[in-house]
Amino acid sequence: MSSGNVLQENSTTGLFERLPDTLFRPLASQNRQLYWDLLVHLYEQFFGPDAPPSPEDGYLLRTVTIDIERFISTREWLAAEGEIPEEDTPDGQARYILRALIDSGWITPERIGVRTFLDMKPSVQKFLELLKQFAEEGPQFIGGKVQLIYNQLTAVLASPAEQAAGFHESAKAARALISTLKATNMRVREAMDMLSTHDSTADFVRAFFTDYIANLYIRDYHELRTDNHPLRHRYEILQTVYELRDAPQARDPLVRWYQHAFKTTSREQAEALFEKDASRFLVFGQIEHYLDRLNNSVSRTTRRALSFIQYRIRTRDRLDRLLDQSFTAFEAADVAGVPLEWPLAKGPLFSEGSLREPKMAPTPVQRTPVRNPTMTAEMRIHNELRKQVTKNREVTPRELIRYIEANVPAGQARTSDTLPIDGVKGLCMHAALTRLTLASEVAPVTRHKHLPFLGELRKRGISLHRIAGEYTENRFFTAPKFQVRR
Repeated sequence: MSSGNVLQENSTTGLFERLPDTLFRPLASQNRQLYWDLLVHLYEQFFGPDAPPSPEDGYLLRTVTIDIERFISTREWLAAEGEIPEEDTPDGQARYILRALIDSGWITPERIGVRTFLDMKPSVQKFLELLKQFAEEGPQFIGGKVQLIYNQLTAVLASPAEQAAGFHESAKAARALISTLKATNMRVREAMDMLSTHDSTADFVRAFFTDYIANLYIRDYHELRTDNHPLRHRYEILQTVYELRDAPQARDPLVRWYQHAFKTTSREQAEALFEKDASRFLVFGQIEHYLDRLNNSVSRTTRRALSFIQYRIRTRDRLDRLLDQSFTAFEAADVAGVPLEWPLAKGPLFSEGSLREPKMAPTPVQRTPVRNPTMTAEMRIHNELRKQVTKNREVTPRELIRYIEANVPAGQARTSDTLPIDGVKGLCMHAALTRLTLASEVAPVTRHKHLPFLGELRKRGISLHRIAGEYTENRFFTAPKFQVRR
């Protein structure tokens, strides 16, 4: 695929090729909370979809500065190195903050005549909308998303040519739906860590029944398995997708739309994009698996939370109250001069002999220092013999060429039964030549130069040929007969 026909679905554009490199600088400063609240405020007041229609040239610099000054007047600015001093005026602080937003790329200035207008680039607007949606996103309505996907696929099946764009958008919605189920499963597993941060039992119970049950679950979680829930359409969704994918009268208009919408150079590329979107609907066949995993995580977390609540109620809080009451009674009795009496007398039930034996620490293991062994003369001799045995059995391309040049004159040929076998080294050389002869017959000639041994032999002008039907016999082995030529 040429660079001019890069498809949108396969785009690998980097984040900072679309956004300024310094965009995150205000959100990484010590006053990041103030910057974030201010960005959301400016987005809602001036640049967002819910804001009033903006002037054609943007907003005047003075208008935005006054709004920022009014906004930060009720906020606390944290003094940090390299940022504006505390004693600066509100107007100076507003101008400094606006300049920081301009330098980082959140707001773009444009000078027309003697006046400066401010605006926000579309890419930055979209990115801020995604961040705002992520920060404000709460429990999801799974049923509503399934219903939209089902309705859209029904419309596509009725009119593929006119509703092809809806098929693509529904595929993205299906992918986002499964992503939501996976993310919710992860959040449920982390619920106990969040709940355990509460000290008192009352705070824990309040957080469990509000933050966890009401805000962490999918909002329509309890209706997911009912007969009237839109999730019942998942099998109809799968059937519709199979029909759109496999029926030519429905598939052809959809593929043509992908070819036109994504400007593909061939029908194969458009079909690949269509198949990719169709596969995103097939996850509805595995949605039971995701729901079962979610149910297991919810049940496990609920059991742990209830056990934790029961433990807190029965043990720690009650014990703390009893101890506090005892201390108060002891102090009051001491002040009043009332003698304190212990109800348990010495004897079998309350004696030193009935106490638990103290736990003795185990004796630490005595570790011996690591010493380097000293080799005797006999050990050195055995070591050298092992090295020599290994060396005699090694066959390298250089040694093999040296053996052939020593036993085959240049310009002549010798058969395997005339090659000498002098010791273990000669036996290994003879066996290696036999294997290489058989390998040269199996591997194509064009591949010989890529094989380590055959490539080196070929460079030296050495060739191996098997003599069909004949064998070399000696006191060591019987092998196919071959010829070595230099």
